[in-house]
Amino acid sequence: MTKYAYNWLKRTVAGVALLAMLAVPLAQAQTVTTPTFGSYSVTPTTFDPESELLEFDFTVEDSAGVVEIYIYDGTDQVHEVSGGSLFDEGESGSFVWDGKINQLPAPEKTYNYYMRVYNNFGSDLVTGNVTVDYDEDTPSGTAPEVNITDVNPDPFNPDDTDVDIEYTLNVEADVTVEIRDGSTLVDRIYDDVQRSAGTHTVSWDGEDEDGDEVNEDTYTVYIRAEVSGEPSDSDTDTVEVDYDADNDDDDDRVNITDEEVKYDPYNPDDGDQEIEFRLNRAAYVTVEIREDDGTLVKRLAEADGDFYDDGRHTVEWDGDDDDNDQARDGDYFVRIYAERSGYGSDSERVNFEVDEDADNKDDDDDDDDNLIDNIEIDNEIFDPEENEEVELCFEVVEDNTEVTIEILDDDRDVVVELLDREEYDDGDEDCVEWDGEDEDNDIVRDDVYQFRIVAENDDEDDKDVFYEYTEVDTDGRIIGFPNDSCGGFNDIDEDSPFCEALELLGYYGVFDGYDDGSFRPYNPINRAEVAKVVLLALDYDILNDKGSTLGYWDVQRDAWYMPYLRTAQRENVATGYPDGSFRPYGTINKVELLRMFLESSDINVPYCNTQPYNDTPIDYLTRWYIDYACFAKAYGLVPSYGGNMNPDETMTRGDVANLFYAFETRGLFDGENYRYDGGYYNYGYNNSPSYYNTYTTPYYYY
Repeated sequence: MTKYAYNWLKRTVAGVALLAMLAVPLAQAQTVTTPTFGSYSVTPTTFDPESELLEFDFTVEDSAGVVEIYIYDGTDQVHEVSGGSLFDEGESGSFVWDGKINQLPAPEKTYNYYMRVYNNFGSDLVTGNVTVDYDEDTPSGTAPEVNITDVNPDPFNPDDTDVDIEYTLNVEADVTVEIRDGSTLVDRIYDDVQRSAGTHTVSWDGEDEDGDEVNEDTYTVYIRAEVSGEPSDSDTDTVEVDYDADNDDDDDRVNITDEEVKYDPYNPDDGDQEIEFRLNRAAYVTVEIREDDGTLVKRLAEADGDFYDDGRHTVEWDGDDDDNDQARDGDYFVRIYAERSGYGSDSERVNFEVDEDADNKDDDDDDDDNLIDNIEIDNEIFDPEENEEVELCFEVVEDNTEVTIEILDDDRDVVVELLDREEYDDGDEDCVEWDGEDEDNDIVRDDVYQFRIVAENDDEDDKDVFYEYTEVDTDGRIIGFPNDSCGGFNDIDEDSPFCEALELLGYYGVFDGYDDGSFRPYNPINRAEVAKVVLLALDYDILNDKGSTLGYWDVQRDAWYMPYLRTAQRENVATGYPDGSFRPYGTINKVELLRMFLESSDINVPYCNTQPYNDTPIDYLTRWYIDYACFAKAYGLVPSYGGNMNPDETMTRGDVANLFYAFETRGLFDGENYRYDGGYYNYGYNNSPSYYNTYTTPYYYY
């Protein structure tokens, strides 16, 4: 098992059309070059859609390529003229735009067009402006008309998905979208947000304005459209919130989630910016870098096409514009647009700053260099009664490395210690054998066990932990190792950043999947689920809930989570809120999760007086979690981007899995504090409590 590291996914499969084009003998493929627009025209540049069409005429030269043409209104794509058509070298083509957006007349204004031809070897881009100008002031009157056309799914379960509200506008208007309970405002999604004519979709996550999940009930969707000097228009519909509804498969449309940039601020001199996002299904994707005012800086595309599989993806930007000049300091944003015929489209935006003074060199918490390597196991299933042994061999790659090897049972208790801080140097190789006996020289029962290999190096201030399976089998009935392919979950592959964590979690039985065999790592995790994971991870004895509500008014008697809540309440792992609620389905953020893990373990978290991350200043609002943030920084327990921790970030199932794995591989579940007790790197800790004389720590409930 290799050391845990984030291996962000990058798509490597080309679009079907380009594969077909490039599936030629090598001698022919070597002649393929970057395609260009040998000639092109866009006419007329000002047109009246009631009587004219906008025509795009072109000839593809130098090589075959795929042609895309899009119409933009500022930074928003409003129409696809050509989503990707293959043209041979020397072939001419023509496309038209009828001046409509989502089947409705486009408002009078100037639009941008983007015409691009590309193949695996590069691309050529042509941009320009066209103006829609009607003989009359507007094609259908200026008074706005808004109509809600779809609310899906209904009923909807906020634990499974968001509800999508689709509506149409006849003209550009300022739109307000609200969720109401009778006459009471529950949540305002839009407040006078300008939207163009056409069809739009807005989502509601089932939470109120305070971020709390709403109760089961039927709510009113209210949409109002306003144009200055004209009568406003509104429409209403209803949606039912039902936490028993199963919406897992209701949303087939393309959806972009988990979009983020690695560095904010970003310094192009330190390397590439990484843009990450996740697709719920395969789609055509456009990724653009734009200045804050919407000016296009560079359109990014993978070398093998723009068709992305479902899953998580990473696109890199080198900090240069289309002219290969480095972007100047300032505010920018990434625009990610995904679409697929029959499945709709989605668009997301991520803001970031370019700053040549930023330091992006030391943001990675994970070190890919292991202290030991080439771990091999021989005779992994063996019979001690036949004098058989299992053998584990390894190679050390750093001088002055101390190795400890233990056998663990499925409760993570140490059965026997095979090596105790044995010192090795770079290049040393060794093997250890286990005869299936415990510390008392008794043969253990038939079961699956684990080697835990701990390598520590004081000089390098490093510690690695590895695990390997073995099985004791005296009766010939092989139990078999846990499905070590990412815990057996059908939506996690071996390149996933959650794979190794889920292998370990599967062995310990800490995390359950869904009925369809999936894990869904990017689903938010709720407070009840976190309580369960923490209690099982720390090997607490789970109490019977005895049919009680434990004094919480918002829990369900005899629900699956009640035994865990009772145990959490008794052990002070997680308690309720001052209003008497527990909010079992409420989300949990990064620092709340850290606090729960650390306070529930035997870890002594030292006092910290140094700001650990850019976005965690020490003040009266943050003082309660600064010690946990410092501890997380020192041990690399959570990822950081651009020096930021993002303490308020909502945690997902995958985040909790990786935090569990980080605790385990760093030996923290054993109560060890090696960085602080063994002369290791000390991150801003001291023994002075003087800070508490200045600030009062507020109350927080978990």
